[in-house]
Formats: sequence, structure tokens, C-alpha cells
Amino acid sequence: MRSMQKGCACAAVAFALAGFTSAYGADIQVRDRLGGENPYGGSPGYYVTGTSSGGHSIGTVIGGSDVKLFGGMFDLEADYLDGNGWTPLRTYCIQPDMSNHIQTQPPDTIGLTFEIVPLDSLDGITSSEEDFLETLWANAFDMSAMGATTVEKTKNAHAFQVIVWELRQDDTIDFTGPAGPTNRFRLDTSDPFTAEVVATATQWVDNITGGVWTQRVPLYGLYNEFSQDIVTTVPEPSSALLLLVGLALLRKRR
Repeated sequence: MRSMQKGCACAAVAFALAGFTSAYGADIQVRDRLGGENPYGGSPGYYVTGTSSGGHSIGTVIGGSDVKLFGGMFDLEADYLDGNGWTPLRTYCIQPDMSNHIQTQPPDTIGLTFEIVPLDSLDGITSSEEDFLETLWANAFDMSAMGATTVEKTKNAHAFQVIVWELRQDDTIDFTGPAGPTNRFRLDTSDPFTAEVVATATQWVDNITGGVWTQRVPLYGLYNEFSQDIVTTVPEPSSALLLLVGLALLRKRR
């Protein structure tokens, strides 16, 4: 089991409803869902079709030179090992500087093992950033996979993704400042597509910081040492309510 960082204890508490059990510290299997597209927009792959940026946005994730960035909404499946089998898991990654080791199926039907952890136990995510992401998810997650055109759909998905990356990489939200040790993640708005992504992401950030968006949904992290960390919400449908209560209790105790 992974040792928690930032002073967050790993609470292994189990909840059960209709055969479902889940707890911080428990393992789940995550695999690609059939269909979707790859990072370049081709088929098949682990992104929701129409959401892959295809490397069209430009920026840096480590404070160095600008490069093509690949992002989108993951279209995955999770097996919570509760006897209910695989359930849909649409989500985003947390680490822009870490490879994704979830293989496309077929042929992979087994998946990769992840550990369920408090979101703010993951590297780069503070408790206040967890609160911010919970507000972002509640208000913009569904929107991030929508658009009147494929370009708009891609832009919205990448806007959501870059906010997650910005929160993980830096202490303050600054999408366009000069790259450096305290601004490891930045975007180049001289690129037209990237400029549209930044405009959307900035509007969503302003909606949160300005109090326009206040609704929140509990989130947790999925951790694998050799793959990108994943942010996700409670499983659906019947399991959600019980895990929601459990996560709220755990957060009150921390």
C-alpha cells in the first residue's frame, strides 16, 4: 500500500451496498473501454471520441521549452472488485509529466491495478486544490465532453484537463506566464487553438474564484506507481450515495 503524503492518513474504511465495497487503500482494476480514440485522434484509443487534443495545444509541463500537449477525457472502465463487474469510468489524468500505462483493449481485458486514495494525498494536490477541483467537476465535467462541433468539444475537454494540470504542477493558476521553477506549467497563446483553450479555462476558473460556481461533488484519486494518477468521482449508480457519505465522514476526520 502506498504511504500517504502531506500528512493525510490512509483510512481503510469499507462500505457495502448491493454487493459494493470500497475504501481508501483498496485496489481496483482500470482498463480501456471499447471504442474511443488515441492521443492523435485516431481509433481506437482511451479518449472519448472527439475530445483528444491531438497535440494541437502548445505549452510546457515542466518549465522547459514548449512542446505539443496531448489531452482529453479518458473513456475507461473500472472493476471495484465488488462482484458487479466493469462499470464506465470517464475521467481525466492528474500528471502531465507521467506516461499512461493503461493499454487499449483488445487485447487487454484485465486492466491495470490502481489504489483508491484521498485526492489531496497525491503529489501536487493540496486540500484547497481538491476543493477547487470538486467545484470544477460539479459544474464543468459534463460540459467538457460537449460541443456543437468537434473542435469545440476538443477545446472544452482540453480546457478541463489543463486546469487539472495547472493545479497539480503549480501553486498558483497562471496559464500564460513565463516558464520557470515556480511556473512549470504554461500554455502558448500565440497558437490559435491553445488561445481558445486558455480562454475557456480562464472563464471556468473565474466562475469558481468569483463565486459563480459553488456546487461541489466529492472526488478521490486513483494511484498507480507506474502510470498517471487519475481523478474521479464516486461510482454510479447505487454505490454512489454510500461512498459519498463515507468520503464526507473521512474528510471531516482529517
